[in-house]
Amino acid sequence: MDLNRLRQCEDADDFNDLFLEDVLEGYNSPTQKPGHKQIAIVDHLASFQIDQIIPFFEKISEDLRINFWVGDAISLIIDGKYFHRYFLYSDKKPFLIINSKDDLYRFQEPLFERLDGITINLKDLSITFKNDGEVLKFDSLGKLKITLKKILNEYWPELDNPDIRIRDSLSENNDTKWMVESFSSQLMATEPREKQVLFADRLGAFIPDFKFEFSSNDYIPFVAALQTARAMNKLDSKEQGEIIRNLIMCFGFFDDFMVQEELP
Repeated sequence: MDLNRLRQCEDADDFNDLFLEDVLEGYNSPTQKPGHKQIAIVDHLASFQIDQIIPFFEKISEDLRINFWVGDAISLIIDGKYFHRYFLYSDKKPFLIINSKDDLYRFQEPLFERLDGITINLKDLSITFKNDGEVLKFDSLGKLKITLKKILNEYWPELDNPDIRIRDSLSENNDTKWMVESFSSQLMATEPREKQVLFADRLGAFIPDFKFEFSSNDYIPFVAALQTARAMNKLDSKEQGEIIRNLIMCFGFFDDFMVQEELP
């Protein structure tokens, strides 16, 4: 990738054009570039803006100390967060070699993960801060909602900045737990608020005798997760399983949040 041109990119469209030039050159094709082979796999959050993408690739270039090209890219989910993964190619040996499971250099954005963040617990009605472990506990849902909105609006006005996690400690069914958590993660990645509500209503239609109720000040991912967990708890495990199977057929993304066993 031409870093000088990358630094001139002003937005995502400029970056995509530059990225496609690398891909279309066919650097991942031995027939077109016989001396090139895959040297690295790198990941960054899908929410990255161009002012984050530029230093990300600058850091990679600093570590590898060779020219490289992007051969291809995919989107994936890591620990409930959306990432873009790129496959890098070169005809030279990188200066820094890290042997991961696939014997390739891997550079993943969480190395620079922000220390700020919160985890919201559905059952305990608590908010835990990631940076210092401080826990706020509430004796009512209303008080938690007020504090949550205050945190997001005043401390983190940009919702992409903190690491927000919603933990379903309410559901007794493990499959329902990951369904609720993946649903809330999807809502956090959905903008604007109107789309969040429409998406929630689509999911709610799968649960018998249930309809979401949101107020104007609600943080939709949290309230939707809480109401979904409560509604599913009223059903037996067989009914919950059938609902989840239907949701997977409709939305698909729930598959990505299932716990996978470690490969030997």
